[in-house]
Amino acid sequence: MIQMVVLTIGAFGLIMLAMAVGVIFQGKALRGSCGGVGGSCACDDAGEPVCDAKKARDATKTRDGKVDE
Repeated sequence: MIQMVVLTIGAFGLIMLAMAVGVIFQGKALRGSCGGVGGSCACDDAGEPVCDAKKARDATKTRDGKVDE
């Protein structure tokens, strides 16, 4: 019984490690829905689901999903 618990925790740990390595090698910064951390977001202020900053960022995405900066 205890072996199964240890094996399960180890498997989840390996999966989490693999996901973390993928995020590190991908090199993208984490962003909020309006493109950054901090500050006021127009969608929060107006109660709308999509703000102008997100629309502008989505418009600049290339075909491979990366943002042209």
